[in-house]
Amino acid sequence: MRNAFRPLTVKEMIQALADARYDDNIGVIILTGAGDKAFCSGGDQKVRGDYGGYKDDSGVHHLNVLDFQRQIRTCPKPVVAMVAGYSIAVVTFCT
Repeated sequence: MRNAFRPLTVKEMIQALADARYDDNIGVIILTGAGDKAFCSGGDQKVRGDYGGYKDDSGVHHLNVLDFQRQIRTCPKPVVAMVAGYSIAVVTFCT
């Protein structure tokens, strides 16, 4: 698994972006993945398969990636993706 998204990952990314948005000491937001093989491999299929699909804390079936994409698009600060490998899906919304 290479930086795969899970419901908790998306929740944490949304919170981190919100924190950076309102921090006057931050001028630009840079997203990067761990390691040098891939920025993100997409949704974690093991989590999806083991639990009958992606569910949030309240048991609702969704990964919430659209909320994260909306935050990137509406952020008043530049959001840059430092990508190792291919750029597909969420990172295409970055500056």
